[in-house]
Amino acid sequence: MIFSLLGLIPVILIYKGITIDLEFKRQLKIILLLTVGVSIGLIYLFGYIAGFPGFLLFYPSHWMSFTIMMLVYCIFQFLISLLFMKYREKIVIVSLFLFIGVTVFSIFNGFLLLNKHEITLYSPKLPANFTEFKIVQVSDLHLGGLITPKQMHNAIQKINETNADLVVITGDLVEGVNKPETWKPFIPILREIQSKYGTVAVCGNHDLVRGTDAFLDFTKESHIRVLNNESILLDNCIRIVGINDPSGIEYKIGGMDFDKAFRSVDKKEMTILLSHRPTYFEMAKKYGTDLMLSGHTHGGQIPFIDLLSRFTVDYLYGLYQEGSAYMYVSSGMSTTDSPIRLFTMNEIVVIKIKPTFS
Repeated sequence: MIFSLLGLIPVILIYKGITIDLEFKRQLKIILLLTVGVSIGLIYLFGYIAGFPGFLLFYPSHWMSFTIMMLVYCIFQFLISLLFMKYREKIVIVSLFLFIGVTVFSIFNGFLLLNKHEITLYSPKLPANFTEFKIVQVSDLHLGGLITPKQMHNAIQKINETNADLVVITGDLVEGVNKPETWKPFIPILREIQSKYGTVAVCGNHDLVRGTDAFLDFTKESHIRVLNNESILLDNCIRIVGINDPSGIEYKIGGMDFDKAFRSVDKKEMTILLSHRPTYFEMAKKYGTDLMLSGHTHGGQIPFIDLLSRFTVDYLYGLYQEGSAYMYVSSGMSTTDSPIRLFTMNEIVVIKIKPTFS
């Protein structure tokens, strides 16, 4: 609570700084206060519907996100005001309403909306009489963090509706910063996942904060197989390879080991690599990967940082193709410490793989 109140201070100071020379009429002040009050009420309503009403007070990282958004708002307002100084008061008011609207929508988007993204890929390595192989990718769930059992149950229903051959989790299944006790309510929910070949996962950096044993015990109880620098062959033609997150080198699970993971791989097989971090795409191509599935980035997530990240991060979000190799980087099924999104959405990814001549 104390850290959250302290987090509010820079937001107030920033706004005071851009309005210090302006005199608002009493009626306008009342309207602005009511608008802010209603906005906070909507935020709490979203939190209540999601099952986590206290997030705004108890997570200081939310205020950090709001401060970043407020800084962007101030820069935007300042630049517009320089061009139209005569209308500065109106510009401040309009841009404030715009900022509030963007903030409220971003929280609604981060809390409640879940997109199902579908893509179809073709592979010459699949037999001509092969129909299709359907994978559902979920990533960065951060169970035990902001996502609630209710939200997770709804997501599982969407996953099961796809009739997938395989469900893959590309890291950060749990929020390791929080105690393993907070993960346990999700065990029976994860067991509800239905697919022909079950659910496999690779570890992410957040999964291992509490050590290897806690994560592996949780996945075992949840009926999830963790690919520890190893691979499995499905339908005699599709090879699923999983590599550990580099942070695993600090624990007994070990860090990533491409040589070990690809030991049993035949280049004639359609090879799908699960790697939490997308930064290893170049290495994956050298080992003959046809499709790499990753997460970790959350698509930039925090409003305006996500736009900036598109120009500074090589593999941020979406489908990439280099030569004959593909990679899909998921924006994640949940958010990190702050449930705020604007230009990205929480998602599950449905990937249909078909033979080239189907």
